[in-house]
Amino acid sequence: MLSAYLIRHAESTANAGHATLSPESIPLTGKGHAQAQALAGALAVRPAQIVHSPFARAQQTAAPLIARHPAATVLELPVQEFTYLNTQAWAGTTAAQRWPAVAAYWNKADPDCCDGPGTESFSGLMQRAAALLQWLAAQPAQELCVVSHGIFICAALWVQRHGSAVLAARKMVEFRSFQQASAPLNVSVTHLRFASGPAVHISPTLVTLGHDMPPLAP
Repeated sequence: MLSAYLIRHAESTANAGHATLSPESIPLTGKGHAQAQALAGALAVRPAQIVHSPFARAQQTAAPLIARHPAATVLELPVQEFTYLNTQAWAGTTAAQRWPAVAAYWNKADPDCCDGPGTESFSGLMQRAAALLQWLAAQPAQELCVVSHGIFICAALWVQRHGSAVLAARKMVEFRSFQQASAPLNVSVTHLRFASGPAVHISPTLVTLGHDMPPLAP
């Protein structure tokens, strides 16, 4: 049986309310680095594989876990955050400054909308989440950690529960409500167990250290 632990990255500068230049380059705060160290010590798992997203805050969160488990295979997979606002237009802004555009995007509820360079559609997010679940289901029995991001983890849970075939506007609205209610805290852990058949959602908060931004923050 495969046990996969989906871990949201530690506190980033964006979570702390600071301006950021690009989604992929956002680093951890000092508190975030401390959270990542604490997570590596607190998580009672011996992963055979450690997966992280290509974004800096996920890589930095994974680093203490990788150091603690040097025998684990380390992989970078496309489990990064959902980037849906034009990265060029919003470079150098805070989450609070982006909020009106965030609200407008979700209110539009167009699953195929791309806002500009460097962005992804909601349909693309769901496809990435489905691809991760398919990849996990194909892995041998082991313990495995995936260091990812809040909305992506919610997307994986959504696909696991509901499937990704129907991506109408109504489903996008339903997902947004689910994501707002279920947004994982920084360094919280969601456990998925894969036996025969689809993944089974076991526990959304095995470990929670520190605090997150308000649920509506991108």
